[in-house]
Formats: sequence, C-alpha cells, structure tokens
Amino acid sequence: MAIRDLLWACPECAAFASIRSAERGVEICASCGVRFRRAHGASIEVQWPDGSTGIRTAAELEDRLPPISDMPLPAGRLGPAQALVRIARTTRPVHDRGDFLGRAEIFGPRQPATVTLDERCLAAGIPESPLVWPLDAITAVQPSSSTIQINSRIHPLASFRFVDQSVRLWEQAIQDRIRTAWIEAGRGRIVQFHPHIRSR
Repeated sequence: MAIRDLLWACPECAAFASIRSAERGVEICASCGVRFRRAHGASIEVQWPDGSTGIRTAAELEDRLPPISDMPLPAGRLGPAQALVRIARTTRPVHDRGDFLGRAEIFGPRQPATVTLDERCLAAGIPESPLVWPLDAITAVQPSSSTIQINSRIHPLASFRFVDQSVRLWEQAIQDRIRTAWIEAGRGRIVQFHPHIRSR
C-alpha cells in the first residue's frame, strides 16, 4: 500500500491530495516538502525539509487528518489521474470440499489509463478501448488497501490502482458523486456501496 493511499492529505501542512511518489520507496508532499518512507512494521519515517527525521506510526499520522468525508473534494471534473486498470475477462468456479460456493473473476493484464470523474460518469482512457461508466450504471464500489473495484451493468468488473493519487480519495469522490446522482434521480439515500449499492 502506498503511503498516499493512507494519507490522502499531508499530516504536516494539511494540503489535500498533495503526496506524490518522489523516488523508489519515498513519497513527498508537493506543498511543504515533507518526505515519507516506510519504516519497520506499520511505522513511517518522516523527514522534514530541515533534514530532521522521526518515526511515526501510521495511526499517529492518520489521526492528524480530518475524516476523508470532510475533505473538500474538487467540484466539476476530478482528474485526469494515471492508473493501472485491470478488467475481469472471465470467471472460474470456486469450490470447497466439493461444494460450489460461487464464481471468482479472472482479471486481464494491467493497462495504463487516464481516469476522470465528473457529475455524470467515470471514464478510463485505456489506449486499446476507452471505457465509460455512467454513474447510474455502477452497481458496486469496493475498495481494498491499494485498489478500488467498480462493478456495473454495462462493463465487466474493473480494478483501478492509481499511480500518483490516493485510492481512498478516489473511493470517496466516486461514492460522493454516485450519492448525489441517486438523490437527484429520486432513488433514495445510499446506505452501502458493496457488495451492491443499496439505498433507503
């Protein structure tokens, strides 16, 4: 998991979505210059612009951030953001001791994509075949520590790994835009996003 996936804003200067990859294993706040590197276990080494360093737990740094739901997401279009996208190509049966439990997706290769989000749709500019997900066609939004999966009625399951932006930022933004679209369409207030979007 990238540090920016945990820290969607800088815990030092509070700049929103400012942490970027600097070099292998190092991420830097583009606003204040504080550098972050994974240390032992769940610890993160912090290096301030004056050269001093300290070790903080991930929880200590995260506690310095406001809830992501309180962050001011940009109005209008979000992105473009570079991502690696995998599309489910097929499924395979899953069994346990002879009992059929269901089917699991088998994803194709990672493809570079330019991702944007606006009030109507999520789009992935994949060179081979660009994909667009209208917000009202998305049926589930499921995050992991480093990816977000989008299911819909019109495309197979897709997995997004953002190269230089926080997956938690994108999860929140996509959920916020879908919430607004559902309310405006009179479909109710969403109460869960996975395994399926449900409203009241």
